[in-house]
Amino acid sequence: MDPRAKVHAVTGVLPKKAVTLPPRVSSPMKSAKEAFFQVAPLVSPGGTVSMPKPSDDYGKWSWAYRPQVTKWIEVETLTATADQAGFAPQPQQLSEGWLKLRMNPVAILNFWVKEGALAVQPNTNITLGWTLLGGNRATLAASAEGQEPRQLGVWTSSPFPDQCQVHVQARTTYILVLEDKDGNRSEKRLTIAIKGANGHA
Repeated sequence: MDPRAKVHAVTGVLPKKAVTLPPRVSSPMKSAKEAFFQVAPLVSPGGTVSMPKPSDDYGKWSWAYRPQVTKWIEVETLTATADQAGFAPQPQQLSEGWLKLRMNPVAILNFWVKEGALAVQPNTNITLGWTLLGGNRATLAASAEGQEPRQLGVWTSSPFPDQCQVHVQARTTYILVLEDKDGNRSEKRLTIAIKGANGHA
């Protein structure tokens, strides 16, 4: 799990619960700017680093390795692994190194529907929830089918709210944007579908 985010537990027996790590554990992570994850062994065509690419939601990924004991090299570009097998023109080689994450100064860690359903009946009220990191301006907009996006809320002072109740009449995409004064930006979208007469979206 991301130490800064919530884990949502749905058991089917007990009420839904969002669990977080205590501040004494998660606070150091909030101020961290870089994180390293060891990867070994990595099989990829000679001369390149090829692997399933992690999400860029939290920052920029690079590959760091040591060709010599006292020397570090960082590769800024990671080649995403293809989803089909094949023979590479270069022989495969084993590598070991570290995935390096340079964290975004602002990030939307989570954006979800608190009631849990992404498809609802028309004219339903739902609660959108989110977890934000950094930033000094947050905006929430809604884009219904065939309509221009309309702004639902703008927040410019901390602490930001962590939820907003909305009324859904048609299929709608909700757009949450977090920004800071230096121009750093994070955006997440969430689409709510409408159930038909047969109960399907």
